[in-house]
Amino acid sequence: MAGSVPSLCSNVSRSARRAAPLCLEQRCTYSVRAAGIRPGDRLGGMRRMLEEGRFIRIIEVHSGFSAIVADRAKGVRPDGSEVSYDMVWSSSLTSSAIKGKPDIEVVDTTQRCQIVQDVLEVTDKPMLYDGDTGGLKELFPFTVRTLERLGGSGTVIED
Repeated sequence: MAGSVPSLCSNVSRSARRAAPLCLEQRCTYSVRAAGIRPGDRLGGMRRMLEEGRFIRIIEVHSGFSAIVADRAKGVRPDGSEVSYDMVWSSSLTSSAIKGKPDIEVVDTTQRCQIVQDVLEVTDKPMLYDGDTGGLKELFPFTVRTLERLGGSGTVIED
């Protein structure tokens, strides 16, 4: 797939691409791969994992870049098999922290949903959303509908 991407990224010098930890072609490839995922596909993936009854590895992401890192992260077990994260998580704490704000609803739902969109553009992993950030209860159905349209797999309300 990377062979079809250089025309999108040809304005970046070869030395700049070598210097970058994740070259532009790879980032474009991630966007193209995730773009083929329909919102319901991620939900189905999460349901399958839950039905299997196995341990599910979830990592927090707070930007498109952190989602690419999470998507690529792999570990090796003692038996030599590889393991990676199964899902991603969107937290109100880190959505606030990356903007230098306290976690007291300074970052509103619209801004958080933009972060979710950025993440889902670059990963095909299911996403859980931290939905108990306070606010008016009348806004919660709007938030859930927006997350469904974006491709979120579930909303957690733990407090």
